[in-house]
Amino acid sequence: MNNINFKTVYEKYAVRLMSAICLCAGFSLYFNSLLNTELSGAVLFFAAVISAALFAVFNFYNKKLMFYTVILLFAVLIVSLVLLLEIPVADSFNWLFYSRSPLAEHALTYSLISQIILLFAAVGVTFCLLYFKYARLAAGAGLLTFCIIMAVFERSAGFAPILLFFSFIFTVLHEWLLILFPQSPISLGIGISRKTALTYLLPFMIIAGFITAILPSRQEPIRWDFVRNIIKEVQNIVTTIGEQISISLGSRDYEFSISMTGYSDLGNIGGAIADSDKLAVRITNHTDAASHIFLTGSVMDYYTGRGWIRTNNFNHYPMPEYKLDVLEFVLALHYGGVFDESDKDENALGEIFAVREIGIEYLGSRTRTMFHVSKMMQVAVPGSYRTDTSGSSLFFERSAGAGTAYRVIYADFNYNSEVFTDLLENSIHRAHDIESRRLEQLISAHFSGVSFGRIPENYAQILEVRRREIHSVYTQLPDSVPERVYALAREITADYDSDYLKMSALEQFLSSNYTYTKTPQVSLDDGDFADSFLFEMQEGFCTYFATAAAVLGRAAGIPTRYVQGYSAPAGTTANFQSWSIPENTAHAWVEAYIDGAGWVPFEPSPTFSEARYGEWINRRITASTPAIPAAPQTRPGTAPSTPASIDSLESVEPDDGLQSIYLFIFIIGTAIIIVAFLAVFIGIYTAAWRARKKYKTSSPAQRLLMDYKTILLLLELSGNEKIPHETAKLFALRMNDETFIKITDSFEKVRYGGENISAEEAGIAADFKESLLKQAKKIRGKLNYFLYLIKLR
Repeated sequence: MNNINFKTVYEKYAVRLMSAICLCAGFSLYFNSLLNTELSGAVLFFAAVISAALFAVFNFYNKKLMFYTVILLFAVLIVSLVLLLEIPVADSFNWLFYSRSPLAEHALTYSLISQIILLFAAVGVTFCLLYFKYARLAAGAGLLTFCIIMAVFERSAGFAPILLFFSFIFTVLHEWLLILFPQSPISLGIGISRKTALTYLLPFMIIAGFITAILPSRQEPIRWDFVRNIIKEVQNIVTTIGEQISISLGSRDYEFSISMTGYSDLGNIGGAIADSDKLAVRITNHTDAASHIFLTGSVMDYYTGRGWIRTNNFNHYPMPEYKLDVLEFVLALHYGGVFDESDKDENALGEIFAVREIGIEYLGSRTRTMFHVSKMMQVAVPGSYRTDTSGSSLFFERSAGAGTAYRVIYADFNYNSEVFTDLLENSIHRAHDIESRRLEQLISAHFSGVSFGRIPENYAQILEVRRREIHSVYTQLPDSVPERVYALAREITADYDSDYLKMSALEQFLSSNYTYTKTPQVSLDDGDFADSFLFEMQEGFCTYFATAAAVLGRAAGIPTRYVQGYSAPAGTTANFQSWSIPENTAHAWVEAYIDGAGWVPFEPSPTFSEARYGEWINRRITASTPAIPAAPQTRPGTAPSTPASIDSLESVEPDDGLQSIYLFIFIIGTAIIIVAFLAVFIGIYTAAWRARKKYKTSSPAQRLLMDYKTILLLLELSGNEKIPHETAKLFALRMNDETFIKITDSFEKVRYGGENISAEEAGIAADFKESLLKQAKKIRGKLNYFLYLIKLR
């Protein structure tokens, strides 16, 4: 076993050790914060340090039998503890890849197990790859690009990740300078190699990273107004052309926006409407239909001052967002005594809500967005379609087009019901103490025909955390909103106590005092959009009204969100009637979060108020209702299949659906990895075969030159590295090996004298090379040996 020399170990492993720690610990800390796993950053950092140190020790010892034995015994001990204590390793990765909710049972244990295992594996791979100079340079370039992208999109990675990232980047930049100016250490009279110079400058690289991480930053990003204006004008021109091409060709291949249907929004929410009569969606009633159906497409949470974007889809909870919203409303009905009254009068609930089912089929639309309905309780999709229904906006895995069909079951509420309005007016935030099993019984008893699924035992804690997050995310307003907007919101809502009455007042104010038109003022100044609409233009269509209502609601302290979709009149109420809605029924509205009740839609657009609060149909699904027909599994250009029972479809639940998705991804990913490894193996084998062929057909002198290069690399692998600017002769004398001295003499005759040599002399070099190859396998192990073979070729 080698004698441990601190100076040697430091010079040989310091760069790789620090680089592996900076890369792996930095990204671990960043993703730990991004994924909200709430594991201590200190734990992750020290895990990276210990892992890197372990691999450094592993690499240091030439005779590794004892080290292999210790590692094996340690692994056996860990596996034994896992089995005896029933530590949920598999559940840890399920938790990490699926919900990542810190509220889940054993969440801290799951986070610790999964992240430490992944971190250990990442450090091992990184430590091996960073041995190669060009791997370090490539990693530095990639990390620098990542930091630049983060800066452009104004995303902060946090102090610790920035410190680690830039320590690594500065190290790579310095190494790159040493490559460009290889003589600089010698010219300064230092007399040390580039690698040694880099090693002893590591502390300065860490200091430089620390200085970069603590540099003060503005709370508001640099606006670059001049550049932004130029980009905006170019974007407007390109977007306008793209809008017209898209309308002409029929569809786009991404998330739904009302601009896809004929609205020319110039990248924001203003502009004028170019009506499109192209059919978008077909709706089929599988129960008695509502008087009007509003299909939710995309839900936006962040107001930029010119438009809306999504920054949080609320898809990180153990239950899908749409079920949590329904669950909160069921609790409101329970606390309001609605279920108790219904037990006395069978028709009482019929005046408040009805459970309805519709089928949705795409006609002209092509989008990843999965349309649904507010207060949706169940969604059933043919098994051939993969979906993500965990967040506020629902998505198909791939863009869906004509022939895509599925079903939704939802609770349709009577907004004209006195019981309903009283319930919302008096709704308050409260602690929930009802057992989850009792809630499941309430839903089963009063929402016939619905398969809602299991409710977590800690649902009350989940709802509380969700409520706090909603109040944080959905009350955001940018600095572009002037004070007069806040003043107007306070003035309109001053006489009301509840958030529901305040939003109703804002809704009434907008629908009564502003004009609906499809040809509003197109040119807007550089100010805030909502402010311009409220105080200057005072006319517009649904996007104007919905934006103004959402901004005024937030200015009054009420969480609101901007919703885009379709407003679909049902026509008649006959069972199983189908009708198609054109793209010009695209619509935008606002939803407000009412504490204790959940998300409630409001309709500030004047021409849509009657549709939202129109005739109520008092007919509900009962236990005697015939079996609910299934959505047909259709494909473009094929006829619908024969209806089946609801059990024949895949009821979309994150646990089952996502498991099949991840299984599919795992199979495909494994196949790709196998193919990639085969391709690399074939490539290496082919290169080696060509090299052997070339070697056999070469002259003795040429074979000697090739063998000498290989001998130098193999000597380096065994720890005998040639010093920079040391001649071949001096290196051979320092090695003190007679055979190598003879080979070096032959090399100098060929390389510098241009002489020919005999086959016997070339054979000596070949035999010496083979002995070094066998020795290298024993000293360095097969992995390092294989990596060196790649380098040799």
